[in-house]
Parts: sequence; structure tokens; C-alpha cells
Amino acid sequence: MKLTVVASQSLESSTMVGRIIPLLRELKRQFDIKSEIIALHHDYKRADKKVFEQDGLAVKYVGQMAVTKKEGGSKEYRSGISLVVTVVWSTLKIFASLFRSKGDIIYVVKPHPQNLLPAILVKLLRRKKIVLDSDDLEVEANKTQSKLQRWVLRMTEKLGVKFSSAIIACSPFLKEHYCKSGVPADKIFYVPTGLSDISKNKILFSHAGFLQKHNLKPDTKIVLYCGSLSISSGHRLDILLKSLSVLVNDLEQVVLVLAGSGEDRKQLEDLAKKLKVADKIIFYGRYQLAEVRSLIELADVVVDPVDDSLTNRAKSSSRVVQALYLNKPVVTSNVGVRKELLRGLGTMAKPDNPADLARVLKVILTNQQSADKFTAGHERVKSMQWSQLAPQVKEILEEV
Repeated sequence: MKLTVVASQSLESSTMVGRIIPLLRELKRQFDIKSEIIALHHDYKRADKKVFEQDGLAVKYVGQMAVTKKEGGSKEYRSGISLVVTVVWSTLKIFASLFRSKGDIIYVVKPHPQNLLPAILVKLLRRKKIVLDSDDLEVEANKTQSKLQRWVLRMTEKLGVKFSSAIIACSPFLKEHYCKSGVPADKIFYVPTGLSDISKNKILFSHAGFLQKHNLKPDTKIVLYCGSLSISSGHRLDILLKSLSVLVNDLEQVVLVLAGSGEDRKQLEDLAKKLKVADKIIFYGRYQLAEVRSLIELADVVVDPVDDSLTNRAKSSSRVVQALYLNKPVVTSNVGVRKELLRGLGTMAKPDNPADLARVLKVILTNQQSADKFTAGHERVKSMQWSQLAPQVKEILEEV
């Protein structure tokens, strides 16, 4: 069996890094299911390589994403004629490559027009099967600039429902969403965003060494956030910074480490200055998977700040799963999959409530008994390793 994976984003995106590439790698390792990836690049003109192999996967960039991502995570959003031309041209380029591909199944990453429409055309022309992998409620998660863009995303999703032989959803909320959209129960499958065995990664820096490097006292408590610095994507770092301004009134020796990059870093830096907590925040910058264990082991608590939006109900939470896998305390809110992941392990903060988030963080940071409850975290999520999820996906692929 061979998959042709079509993505409207680059391999550096969180969906590709955290979900698609680990899955494809595991399918190859366990079952010798080969994959080729046809994708769009975040800065196509400046891409060093357009055709290459990565982790045993053949990759081909064929065009420009609708958004251009710059150094440091900032984004340039197209609009009007520029957006239409970019989307149409990229859609045609994906179609040309996909039509020539020799894959048995077309694996569509997210229901976007640039990758789903070519997949549907090739399905009709060459009688291929489509499997749609969905990890977001796209109409809500994307930063749209008009009602027309939202309509296009809604219609694209409806086409995905109609033409896909199977749909794989990353959360129970998304699975229910597709069921309500008319997908038969035997066509929709829940496969969470899994994790690689990060426990085997080398520790790259020590707790004491990190504190010394940043001129922090030995008893300083570290609160860690790992992920995108993009508030519009559902990562409510504005709530987190406001909670930090409350927390420092009770805990003087505390620091927040923000690991990741994104379009809202400058906005967060300005907010930190306004809240007078800039000296309590370390912007770690973009990180690699090999650094995840070191970052989590460094922390006293991992935080996942969310509001109760449709976007966050639909999403999975890799930072919660990774922290639990290493038995690290996590503070988040009862939104989406988080309720089941943290059931019985600790108190959850009220969503979109900085004061309550600060309260729960203080409990974890000052009460060892509360922190110790998370030693059961590994057992809770060990079945979510990609090595165990890949066989489920293989069965889905064989059934279509």
C-alpha cells in the first residue's frame, strides 16, 4: 500500500510535525506502508529544497501557502486578487502532481480547498479513495478576513464529507461534529494526536544550569508553555500573562517560560510590559522535538491556557499529553479532551479566567501533594503513543 499525502501547509506546521509525519513514519516502520507528501510551502520562493526525502518520506513542495510565514513566526496574510491567484495556482499545482502520483489512497490533511479539491478531481478521474484527516474546526480555527472565506471553508468541509471514504478526527468533539454533518458512523473514526516516546530523548540542559544561565535564584519555580504563540489559533497566552500578573503577588520567585514561535510574540511582549511582568517571562523561541523532554523536565508545572471556544473544544492538546507522559503536573481548563485526560489528577482552572488560572497554578507550585497526583499521568496516556495508534489507522486504510 502507498499513500499520497496532500497538505495545504508546510512540514514545519504543528499538524505536520505533531500528527502527520510521526504517523506516516510509524506506518512505514511497522507495516512498510510508503508515503509521498505533496505540500505547499510557507515561503515557496525562498525554500531551500522543493523535492527531497525526510525520515524515509518523499516530499515535494509545489506551491505557496495562502499565508507567508516570516522569520520568527510572523505571518503575511494575502487578500483580494493576490489571495485568489495564490490559491488557484497552488490548487492547480497540487492537482498536476497528484494526478501523476502512484499512491493507492489520497490522504488529505485538513479540508482546505487547495488540497481537497484536487483530491476530489483525481478521485473522479482515476477512481482513487480519499481519507480525510481533520484536527481542527477549520472555519473557527483559521484567521479569515471575510464572510466569503468562511463560506469557502464551510463548503470545502461539506465536499470532504461527501467524497471521503473515511474521515479521521483528532477529538471526540470533531467526530461528533462530522456525524452531525451527515457522515455515517462507520465512516468516521477518532484517532487522537499521539506522541512519540520522548522519554528516550537526551536531557540537553539541567534545571540548575537553566536558572543560572538566566540569573534566577535556585528556588525559582518554572511555569512552562510549549506551543504556538498565536492567540487567534486558540492559544490564549493573553490569559496566561494576566494570570502571571496575579500569581507574582503571592509567589515572588516564579518565572514563565514561553517555548515556541508565532505571529503574536510582539503583542505578548507589549502585554507583558503593560502588566509589568516582562522580567518574569523568558521567550525561549522555536524548539525541536528533541528538546521537548528537556523543557518539560525543567518545569515545575506545564500550563495549557484555553477558553471555552469551539476551536479549543475541537483541538487535541499535545502539551497536556506530553507533560502527562513524563508525569509532570499540568494546569488547564475543562475544555474538550482535557477533561478526560486529567480526570482525577488535579483541579482545573475556569476557562478564560486569569484569576482562577493563577489560583490553580499557586496550588500546584506550593502544594507537593497536589503535584504528586500527576505521577499517574504516564499510565493515563501511554496508549496514545504513535506506535499504538498506527495499527488503528492501518485498519482504517485497509477498510476503504
